[in-house]
Amino acid sequence: MAITKALTAPLFTVVGATGGQGGSVVRALQASSLQYRVRAITRDASKPAANALKELGCDVLEADVKTADGVKKAFDGADIGFAMTLTDFTSPDFAEKEYAEAVLQIDAAKAAGVKTLVWSGMPHISNISGGKQSVAHFENKANVTTYARSLGGLKVIDVQPGTFFSNFLRHNAPRKLEDGSFVLTMAANPDTKLPVIDIDADYGKYVISALENGSVDTVLAAPEYITPTQVVEAFAKASGKNVSFTCVPDEQLQAILTKVRGEVPAVNMVAMFRAVREVGYYVGADLAPSNKILSTPARKIDEMLAANPKGVAELFA
Repeated sequence: MAITKALTAPLFTVVGATGGQGGSVVRALQASSLQYRVRAITRDASKPAANALKELGCDVLEADVKTADGVKKAFDGADIGFAMTLTDFTSPDFAEKEYAEAVLQIDAAKAAGVKTLVWSGMPHISNISGGKQSVAHFENKANVTTYARSLGGLKVIDVQPGTFFSNFLRHNAPRKLEDGSFVLTMAANPDTKLPVIDIDADYGKYVISALENGSVDTVLAAPEYITPTQVVEAFAKASGKNVSFTCVPDEQLQAILTKVRGEVPAVNMVAMFRAVREVGYYVGADLAPSNKILSTPARKIDEMLAANPKGVAELFA
């Protein structure tokens, strides 16, 4: 195991260690050929996920990284850090709040003398597309990357996660029709290119591979681009069911999301789908360089489904 208590090993602080991205980073550290001491940050050190991290050899630290005291505790003495924030659309000023939370982490890491900080960022859609499209929560995270790199003396690796495979089993799962068939509905075209990643299994691979490679500073964390047509074909193959795809107009999606989740998330999610359709999630960037650094390949859609038989069975019951 690469997770150790040896003081000669670098101390790696992982924010959000009991969540999808942070948890994946910890598992990738465990699989590494190099040794690390791991400080796993959580808001509740008593929950089962935190106990599981202790069993892996992590030092589990209870800290609220939305506070000055919390981030100081989190990064104190660390050599390497993984920082992330979750977008909370419940507030109209979500972007300002999330930016402030991210800067709090980055400033604490810098003050603590962290040498390398891996940040879960996103592409700046507006800048890259020449203003053709804009996605506020993507660009907010991109602005954090710019801020972190402006500080100097802190190496920043920006690992941008693709669209989560888990969404296809939960929020955006195929739904059953009266005739027993299933339909996947999205505000996308049948040939829209989606960079789908199994966050739990593979995001950490990109983080640790980038860290240990040492020559990359921006990573697009997804194995390949696939289309909604390919997604439903994979679902049909895995389930043995008839699965089709239907494009939902932006106006219809916004009305549905406004009713279910509120106006702010509705507006931002529709903007994201529009940008993905028209300029691309990563604005057409090649995924090959990011995947070449991996020692073991990330799962593709068929493998993602094969690794989640219970979720697939429940979805198509």
